[in-house]
Amino acid sequence: MRRPRCGGPAPTGRGAVGEKLAVATDARATGRTAADAARLVGWIRANLYRHQAEAGHAPAAAKSAR
Repeated sequence: MRRPRCGGPAPTGRGAVGEKLAVATDARATGRTAADAARLVGWIRANLYRHQAEAGHAPAAAKSAR
């Protein structure tokens, strides 16, 4: 008998993360909020910011403050 798996969905591979990050970045460039862009690819806003930091992308808010 299999036990139910606890936790969220399985981790996403690096290639898929890059694709999702590109989609979210494009959405942000068109004026969507970070929360909307994250939801578009199935993430929460915190994960969007985490993946941006890991990839070396500055969040849009930080870019406009410069």
